[in-house]
Amino acid sequence: MNTARYELTHKQPAAPIVPLNLTDRIGQVRDWWGDVSDRMGFNAQLSIQDMLRTLPQCFLVALLVSMTVCFTGCSSGQTNHQQNVQKAEQRWKDARGGLLLQAAQRQFDAGDLIQASKTLDDAINYDPTNANLHLLAARISLEKGLLERSFRQLELAGELDGKLSQIAYYQGVVQQRWRKYEAARDYYLKASELEADNVAYLLAAAEMDLAMQQSQVALDRLLGRVDYFDQNAGIRVAVGDVYRLLGQYDKASEYYSQAVLLDPESFTTLEQLGHTLVLSGRNIQAIGVFEQLLINETFASRSDLKQTLARCYMSNGQFEEARKIFDAMRLANAHDIDAWVGLGDVAMQQGDFSAAMRVASRLQSLVSDRHEGFLLAGLCYHQRNNHERAASMFNKAMSLMPQSSEPAILLGLSLQQSGKLEAAAQAYAEAIRRQPEDLRARQLLERLASVTQ
Repeated sequence: MNTARYELTHKQPAAPIVPLNLTDRIGQVRDWWGDVSDRMGFNAQLSIQDMLRTLPQCFLVALLVSMTVCFTGCSSGQTNHQQNVQKAEQRWKDARGGLLLQAAQRQFDAGDLIQASKTLDDAINYDPTNANLHLLAARISLEKGLLERSFRQLELAGELDGKLSQIAYYQGVVQQRWRKYEAARDYYLKASELEADNVAYLLAAAEMDLAMQQSQVALDRLLGRVDYFDQNAGIRVAVGDVYRLLGQYDKASEYYSQAVLLDPESFTTLEQLGHTLVLSGRNIQAIGVFEQLLINETFASRSDLKQTLARCYMSNGQFEEARKIFDAMRLANAHDIDAWVGLGDVAMQQGDFSAAMRVASRLQSLVSDRHEGFLLAGLCYHQRNNHERAASMFNKAMSLMPQSSEPAILLGLSLQQSGKLEAAAQAYAEAIRRQPEDLRARQLLERLASVTQ
């Protein structure tokens, strides 16, 4: 047997070093003195005092120095050992707490709130001073709807680490849930101060401005930082949203356009741009946007976008392109009412009253409880100067649209052209009763009154 190999592979572990107390150290010194006495021919039974008198002065000095170092080393060695043990324990706690935090975060992200809570409880037992543990615990409470508990946990986390921006952010979230928008805004702003490069905190503060009906404050807050976040699309979308809310559609379109350039894959922003262009009357530009949207697979089946594009074509005089879109919608779904209404509108714009009447009949058979078919038929009869049939259709539409002034105005026009002025005045008055803010009805009634006087 190879003895060297056996000793190498089966070497017994060294016994742990146990610090000795002062009595043991003095005993070691006595043993050392006995050994020195034997070597130098001294009487080993001498007392320490005799020993000190016997030794030469230079040796005495050396002995005292060595004893001092010995005792000092013993004391400092014991202190260093305790410190090392404490540091090792803290490192273990930090490591263990960190691993448990990661596990709890994964469980939280997976939606397993119960197991995440258990893991966090274990982690906090190891490391109760870790603010991130209490922060995640607060987020779990927030998900459970335990707002009071969540806020207390966030306060504790803030006491442990006042520079962690997420703590202030989630405090703002809790305040927002409580509908305390001003307090929520203050917390969001605090989070933004702690982490100035996080645009989400700024956007949250601006959202609270809007919740408090302070649109201009929100706009000023965002515009003050929009150049700082020169490559961020989100803040430009937010600015566009506020401008759109204020009715400044051209400015809104400008910022939506910037956002699209910074984030070309954001088709949601592209859709916002398209609708805002329509609101600002820039239908030619809107056509390009909606055409681009409908190429994308996610948006290709959106009938509302197809209808909007067709309406943009109509406003630009491109009736054939609009008709193709509505016809494709009809072929895809024969019961698509919007497609039939669109085809009827295109036919009326092109002066094809026969086609419009066919559409009106189809609508009446598909949805007899809706006004579109009767209103369209009334318009066709009116164009053909069949005012009696037109009035019948408009009256039917009025019964199906009790809040709208539109069929009453059309009825009044048809009656006025047929010479029934008193009945026309009554129709205009009914339109005003339905929608007092409708200036068309008032103007028509005033003109009719001036004619009959």
